[in-house]
Amino acid sequence: MARQTRHAGQTRLRATSSHGRREHVQAALQSIAEFFAGLKKTAEQLTDAEPWVCILSQALRKYLRGRKLQPPPILLPA
Repeated sequence: MARQTRHAGQTRLRATSSHGRREHVQAALQSIAEFFAGLKKTAEQLTDAEPWVCILSQALRKYLRGRKLQPPPILLPA
């Protein structure tokens, strides 16, 4: 179950679980929250593509086996 709330220009998603492996689910959600909190702290220093590269690298970490995706090269005008 999740509930989305909006207040003072912010949107929050609050998730609750009655799942049998609640602790496992809670740890996974905590890990996701920590990832996005860290990304938020550094987002201003990144180019437009780099936050998406970080998100995709994190989402695909199982398949990338620890590798990080690289942002696409910046093309110079001809």
